[in-house]
Amino acid sequence: MGPAIRVVVPASQIFLEASDSFDTKKFDPWSQKTIYEYTRRDASDSFELPKPLFDFFLQQIDKYAGASDSTLQQLRYLREGVFLEELDP
Repeated sequence: MGPAIRVVVPASQIFLEASDSFDTKKFDPWSQKTIYEYTRRDASDSFELPKPLFDFFLQQIDKYAGASDSTLQQLRYLREGVFLEELDP
């Protein structure tokens, strides 16, 4: 039997920089002391999104569907800055 292999997929981007992509080597799965199991939970079949939220999601798809991964990542960082009140809207 070969050496142990540990595959960890971060559920957030807190370990990454704006310039990192899927092939980054910055995330070390062996250094993570606690790994929480991710359990999928779907909304019930009867769940309905409020119409204004649904419309907003569709607008975002229309606006950003053609954007590159790096552009989308930059937008996430800008939105985070506004959310954390580090940037003005």
